[in-house]
Amino acid sequence: MTVRFRPGKLAWKLLGLMVSISIALILLREVDFNSFAHMVARVPAWSLGAALAAYLLLNFFRLLRFRTLLEQHDIPAGVFYPIVLYHNFLVRVLPFKTGEISYVVLLRQHLNQPLREGVSSLVSSRLFELFMVIVIGGGALLLATDLIHLPQHIALLIVFVGGAVYLAGLYFSGALLHWLAGLIRRVGVHLGSPQLIARGDNTLNGLAASFDRVRRPRVFAATLFLSIFTYGMSALFYLVLLYAVGLDARPALLLAIVSIVMLAEALPLATISGLGVIEGGWVFGLVTLAGFDIGPAASIGFFLHGCQLVAAVATGLIGYLWLQISRRADLAARLDQGGLDVKQG
Repeated sequence: MTVRFRPGKLAWKLLGLMVSISIALILLREVDFNSFAHMVARVPAWSLGAALAAYLLLNFFRLLRFRTLLEQHDIPAGVFYPIVLYHNFLVRVLPFKTGEISYVVLLRQHLNQPLREGVSSLVSSRLFELFMVIVIGGGALLLATDLIHLPQHIALLIVFVGGAVYLAGLYFSGALLHWLAGLIRRVGVHLGSPQLIARGDNTLNGLAASFDRVRRPRVFAATLFLSIFTYGMSALFYLVLLYAVGLDARPALLLAIVSIVMLAEALPLATISGLGVIEGGWVFGLVTLAGFDIGPAASIGFFLHGCQLVAAVATGLIGYLWLQISRRADLAARLDQGGLDVKQG
């Protein structure tokens, strides 16, 4: 298979990398390292343990959501959970968001799931996650801050209508992809392009068939319900650490700040482990909404991002070792079974 060189894609990656590194360097200059060390030293050990527990629960609820979207409830958690932990680790540490594809590969390698199923469950999961960030974070931003001056009933209406439109798009995502596949096929027939016809018939229709599962009310409702817990555990991870560094603010205000950071993480920029972009999200939220100066806000941002990376590495290594032990145990069981079959034969 020939890999085509795409200058535009490379340029976009380089631009994103330059922007993220520039933001990180600018914010790093604002950090008072003596104050940073003092802040870190004051963080109680129990809060780090509580944050790690929230991180483990976050990935457990992601596991439940993935199983729901795959409709594979019989997959043992002891097999699926280390895949989710290892995938999350690769997403956090690999540059340019290349770690995302690891979920699809691991699902194929360890659970023999079709690539199409892995892609659709991953994309659907991310879309539900983004819905929670937009609705809860947007609601907190409109209702709990003075950043946007709107009457409360107008703010609630915006959140409700925006959330309903987004959910409708999610619910009918399969139908929309089928429609797009038909449109591409008609264009391909008109232009006499077999490649376009094949892309509409095979690629998009095949992917749409996987997204059709979201239209099943039980799957849709369960995924939405579990997404509340994934957002909650992700927010709890940050809230525990924010209170641990001495930030005293209303939970609704902190949720708005956390959601800004989550949106920054979702930006389609090529970065190295989110460096610069995530810290920039913390600085923007803390300065704009909580009245912090740039220096202390940058210190908190670097500390929280560092804690996130440490949690991802620690849990990811657990997942990797878990997978290796399970693979060796499975291989040993097969060899024993093969030897037993030979003796019986």
